[in-house]
Amino acid sequence: MEGGGRKINSSSKILITTQIILGITLLIATLRVDLNIEGLKAEIIDEINLQRSLNGLNRLQRNSKLDSAAQKHSEDMASRNYLDHTTPEGLKPEDRVEKVNYTFRLLGEILQETAITDAEKIVQAWLQSRSHREIILNPYFTEIGIGIAVRNGILKITVIMAVPD
Repeated sequence: MEGGGRKINSSSKILITTQIILGITLLIATLRVDLNIEGLKAEIIDEINLQRSLNGLNRLQRNSKLDSAAQKHSEDMASRNYLDHTTPEGLKPEDRVEKVNYTFRLLGEILQETAITDAEKIVQAWLQSRSHREIILNPYFTEIGIGIAVRNGILKITVIMAVPD
């Protein structure tokens, strides 16, 4: 008998313990992401550039307008809990970059929803997808922007690569 004369069976104890452990793990993961978000963005771009270099391609230069468009999209996806290249209102990647006054000849976008905070693992996962690999290793892209928003310990990542006009 524990607490007020009620009997608690062992399976209840395990369930309560599991919930507490998962809650603490999620809290720690959330704090880590919040504290290192800018560092993670830089690490992802570095990893993309490493993969491009390994394939004989130019390094991408970070562009603040592309960063802004990507960040706004990540924040929108996180706040409204969706993952899509097109917003619920029908805005597409080209609409988002035009909103920040970026003109382009070629544009590519990668999205991800993940709890992983390791840049190498994130980029390696993208390289396993044919369409994402084609964007990362597109020889024409010269600029990149990235946005990351966090909701309930889950990252919403937007990467935009482009050739400016």
